[in-house]
Amino acid sequence: MAENLHELVLKVHDGRVWRLRKDCKQDQSTFHEIIVQDGYRVKWMLGEDFTPSLIFDAGTTYGDFAGLCRDAWPHAKIVGMDMEPLFEPVWRGNIGDHNCKFYSGYLTNDSPLVSKYIATPDQVARHVVDGRIKFPLVLIEDIIDAEGVPQLLKIDIEGGEVDVLIGLHNKGCLQDIDWIVGEWHWPPALAKIIQLLQDTHDVQWDGEWPVCQCHQFWARRRSQ
Repeated sequence: MAENLHELVLKVHDGRVWRLRKDCKQDQSTFHEIIVQDGYRVKWMLGEDFTPSLIFDAGTTYGDFAGLCRDAWPHAKIVGMDMEPLFEPVWRGNIGDHNCKFYSGYLTNDSPLVSKYIATPDQVARHVVDGRIKFPLVLIEDIIDAEGVPQLLKIDIEGGEVDVLIGLHNKGCLQDIDWIVGEWHWPPALAKIIQLLQDTHDVQWDGEWPVCQCHQFWARRRSQ
């Protein structure tokens, strides 16, 4: 195993203790981007008097976004999703065990045409059977059926964001989600994200191609 997800380090920001994977540069980077800089605009949403009761955190890793949401809206149910099941105890350690649920698997839609997940080498090593990568599938349509439609969706699954948005669109509930935030990977994906959301949401994004191969987007549902 390339990295031990159970070896943690504690980090403090604004009096709040966070659990990060030890010696993991990715966690250090996202800690600064998501927590310190509020990259997904959670504090901005608070200023808008936005009070979600159901939040989806797709691509949880250690729970940076989910932890901010737990602090902001302590009574909301938070549903986490990640391909790596070993993230769950770290995620729960940062948000608590109450009113939350974790789904493990490759998140996609019920279409046979899905994007190729960009997995890190250590993740691939844990999901190889007979020389082929085997990821259990989790369908966004099934999660909607089980949990309901969230008011807030964060989606950062390394290239699979469009598939999930297409699944929500086909399910007929994409237009009902108040806030959708996430990462875009490559210009064609950003173009598709804008196409899917522009009729019902005000979409903003940052990052300039080719300087950035992936960066963030924010979509707020327009008042009906």
